[in-house]
Amino acid sequence: MTSADVGSRQVERSPAVVLGPALLRGATPVHVIKDRTTGRRYEIGAREYFVLSRLDGRRSLDEIGEEYAKTFNRRLGDAAWGQLLGLLAGRNLLAGAAGSPVEDRPPPNRKRVEVLGPMHGRYVLGDPSAFIARVYRRAAWLFRPAVLVPLLVALAGMDVWVALRLPVLAAGVPTLYAQPPLTMLGAVVLWTGAAVHEFGHGLTCRHYGGDASAVGVRWYGPLFAAFCSAEDVHLFHTRRARIATAAAGVVAGQAFLLPFFALWLLVPMDRVTHDALGAVVLIGVGQSLVSYLPVPPLDGYAMLAHALNVSHLAPESRRYLWLRVRSALRGTPVPVDYPDRVRPVYLGYGLALVVGAVALSVLLAVWAYRWPPARYLVVAVAAAALYSLARRHLAARKQQKGRLA
Repeated sequence: MTSADVGSRQVERSPAVVLGPALLRGATPVHVIKDRTTGRRYEIGAREYFVLSRLDGRRSLDEIGEEYAKTFNRRLGDAAWGQLLGLLAGRNLLAGAAGSPVEDRPPPNRKRVEVLGPMHGRYVLGDPSAFIARVYRRAAWLFRPAVLVPLLVALAGMDVWVALRLPVLAAGVPTLYAQPPLTMLGAVVLWTGAAVHEFGHGLTCRHYGGDASAVGVRWYGPLFAAFCSAEDVHLFHTRRARIATAAAGVVAGQAFLLPFFALWLLVPMDRVTHDALGAVVLIGVGQSLVSYLPVPPLDGYAMLAHALNVSHLAPESRRYLWLRVRSALRGTPVPVDYPDRVRPVYLGYGLALVVGAVALSVLLAVWAYRWPPARYLVVAVAAAALYSLARRHLAARKQQKGRLA
């Protein structure tokens, strides 16, 4: 095929491909794209996105190449076009392409265990997208302003009331733990609230046109929690949709607690039950609000990253901080390829992570000093942290793996 034949071709991307907005990862804009047929997601750079977004079947490769040359001051030759189109076809991203089968992706409903670290992993129960879609068809009215605004006002009122009655509610915690039946009931309520929290992420993701990809249980050391992966959030083109999806879990979890709060506040009951119910409300509200802390992997961290329009905020902040420290130690210039708007973001968040890690280490050391049995746990946590840092360092060196080019 001649060069003219290649240039005159009209290539179309697959209609199942969804293109996400530009997010800044370090100093480089990236886009998340998804193939709805396989459910796979890819992270591509601005140049690949430029070409893929224009493969609409109407423009020829010559026309796209002219636009590309004007934008990036570089022309794509026949070899570059062949390599790029071959790669896109191999990923099933082009219409009519018979790409290689995806063997490393388990069936969407297959139960599996994923070990993500020495003390971190998750057990996937399946793909909840079909179930969430059915629920959303019946519960879409919950997202109407006439319903959502009064609900948010009621939840804010509950939080304020709990804060004002904190000593009273805290006094019921010993009562809750002193009654095994009530302790078990309280644990069921709190676990159900955690599941509703995760379901809220998936339902809100569906509201904005995305799908949840997995649901199950994850663990961090001895701590277990439900999870619902709403990775389609990176495909939403508005920050409002992304932030709302990240914030929805706390809203859903607190909405679940609202009837229990009303029972505690309004219904007469014996003192033991009243104190235990108040303790459940206190723990549930505190647990949900902690999720708004901007620390990975909590919801507040995701909200902050979405608000700043950045991807991988924590690892990129650590990387930028290390580059600044290394430049200072060597007396070399500070890296200049980072946009001005993200330099203070990465520097500030990186320093906050360091301060937080030091403060946590001090607290653990004091705890281990005052309670000798805790030393074994502190050593295990320190070893796991060092192992995790080593894994992240190796992963950072292979960060190009899984990208298109």
